[in-house]
Amino acid sequence: MAFLIKQSFEQIFYTINRIMKKITTMMALTITLIFTQISLTQALSPLETLCEKGYRIDGQKVYFCENAYEPELEMEGVSVDSFEVLSSFPHLNLVKDENSVYCGSLKMEADPSSVELITRSNYYKDKDSVYMGCQQIKNSDPDTFEPLSNRNYAQDSNGVYFKGLSLPGANAETFEILLNGYSKDDSNVYHLDELIPEADANSFEIISLIVEGHYCGKYGIDAHDENYYYARGRVICNSSFDETLSNFSDLSNQTDYVEGIVWTVEQGITQGHADGSWRPDACITRSQLLKIILEYRFGDDYESQILQLKSSEDFSDVNSGDWDYDYVRLARALEIVEGYENNLFKPNDCVSRAEAMKMVVTALAPGQEITSSDPLAYWGMGSIMLDMDPNAWYAPHARFLLNSGFVGSKHIRPADAPDFDPSYYTQILGGLDANKKPRNFFPAEDMSRKEVAYLIY
Repeated sequence: MAFLIKQSFEQIFYTINRIMKKITTMMALTITLIFTQISLTQALSPLETLCEKGYRIDGQKVYFCENAYEPELEMEGVSVDSFEVLSSFPHLNLVKDENSVYCGSLKMEADPSSVELITRSNYYKDKDSVYMGCQQIKNSDPDTFEPLSNRNYAQDSNGVYFKGLSLPGANAETFEILLNGYSKDDSNVYHLDELIPEADANSFEIISLIVEGHYCGKYGIDAHDENYYYARGRVICNSSFDETLSNFSDLSNQTDYVEGIVWTVEQGITQGHADGSWRPDACITRSQLLKIILEYRFGDDYESQILQLKSSEDFSDVNSGDWDYDYVRLARALEIVEGYENNLFKPNDCVSRAEAMKMVVTALAPGQEITSSDPLAYWGMGSIMLDMDPNAWYAPHARFLLNSGFVGSKHIRPADAPDFDPSYYTQILGGLDANKKPRNFFPAEDMSRKEVAYLIY
């Protein structure tokens, strides 16, 4: 028994000791916070003194404070005698006097004599218009305006709105709010405030990524209709993507550039091989690249371009009857290619990345101004490559593609340069990838089939 009593006292003493330590720690933290607040307040100038969020009247002046760490703003011209707070919601600070209405400290066009809040929302109206936050909703009808179940949406007799922006052509009678930022009516589909022109409203459905986990390549898909798959309102691939992908033994959703590969197959621009492969990593020859970019440029009009071709000097290594003869002749006539010494074209050589850039720009952006006396004139953010001479013959074409969006970061790989000093390139916001590694363009390397597919995708 004595042993049990002793053990109980020890437990009680241990518990009390732990409680006292916690109290001491909390008191120390409280004292530290108090002195920190005093020090911060003393360090600020009079205009920067911590203020209480909202409005404050001092004599005949009204002040507004956006948040506790912003200086108070004096609201000039406000009448204290008629000053009235209409809303102090977290997202709507609205006041008025006999002359004006203010959102925060911003003077609005609203009529103070008729302004009123719309119940349980960030909307308000006067006799002429409706407002959301500090913006007027253009062409809105205050008599019929009402927020919908999702308060970002509203409708009136003139249309439907998302966050105060009109949804073009929306039919209020058939309009419904979907998930993932989508909405639709009987004719149109929208993502946030933008119309998705390709979408079919009758067959459009939401895909739950958590439940279904559907992908087009490496893109997570959140909606689809009978024609396309979508991600955040953007068409990612055709509804036939999975079927097309399954036709090739060496392609999967994890293949780099698979979105572009499938697209070029479905457009008839590229084909697979007899063994069922597509060979994404294989190099593309000079003649193969010409075929792709010329058919991409001219489409169904390609053959008429050949017929209109009056004359063009033949290369000595491309003969009449060769499958690529017409492509090479047309490319030479359009000055897309020049060839090598001794009148050679080398049609079966793998095309380098530098050669590909020049051929693509010349073929797909004819007449574009791509030269400059300033070698850095066309470099955009992140597009200066360590191994690319800004004065090289291919540099203007590569710069043009990089900055026009034809070539993205997926075409550029981190460079292996352990002794690299990035200071120069970081100053001009280029030369480093997202992981702060130096980047190379590898102009002399072969261009792969998958890179070309994504290039024109």
